[in-house]
Amino acid sequence: MDMHVEAFAIAPLVDDVISTISPAAAKNGNEIIVHCPPDVGEMHADQTRIRQALLNLVSNANKFTEHGSVTVDVARVMSKGSEEITMAVRDTGIGMSCEQMGRLFQEFVQADPSTTRRYGGTGLGLAISRRFCQMMGGEITVESQLGKGSTFTIRLPARIESVQPAPLVRRVRPERRSTKPVKGSLILVIDDDQTVCEVMARYLEREGFVVRTATGGREGLELGARTPPGGDHARHQYAGPGWLDGAGGAQGRSAARRHSGGAG
Repeated sequence: MDMHVEAFAIAPLVDDVISTISPAAAKNGNEIIVHCPPDVGEMHADQTRIRQALLNLVSNANKFTEHGSVTVDVARVMSKGSEEITMAVRDTGIGMSCEQMGRLFQEFVQADPSTTRRYGGTGLGLAISRRFCQMMGGEITVESQLGKGSTFTIRLPARIESVQPAPLVRRVRPERRSTKPVKGSLILVIDDDQTVCEVMARYLEREGFVVRTATGGREGLELGARTPPGGDHARHQYAGPGWLDGAGGAQGRSAARRHSGGAG
């Protein structure tokens, strides 16, 4: 997966995340508190990935908290002789037990299955956010107390010199597989982020689907065109945002609908 490393101001990124989540926080009756000192300065990293990771943590904190608070603390600290940026997201929500925390960061697994029924979600965002941070030499850690809330903390070098590979190991035999293939089971996953494609494929294969992935719209269309429709493998699509950009985007999406035999 490619990353775009650049210098950027931290405070505007945090402000953007808070602006994005504010409507959802108001709906849940939550107060958003931000501690981001003006002198926190800049960092040298992948701005888009860090924004995605922070937004995921703040969004989760808000989702599992009602009529409470979500606090974001940003700081520049020294660790082992090097500067680090920490972004801690603390909530007063449902919290987790030690057993539940042990299941975190697994693709498409939530800490407690009952939360899926009540709150929705898949757990994919947290797993990918952690992978992003690891590739930039950082980590996401968690502290929690059941019934009292959780704190998720992003720790990243203030200056990232190189991206560390963090490949997803694909299982030959998924952990959980249907005894019989799912009818209409061929799914085409299209996303320009290879990490998302890999994680989606792992989950869907575990559920008994046959999966093909593509990291671009045109590649996806070509793959779809080579796959015969009908029979036991009716095609479905997962198309990530921005999967086909430029002047041909609308035509490409229209062609994808024709290939899949659906309306979108």
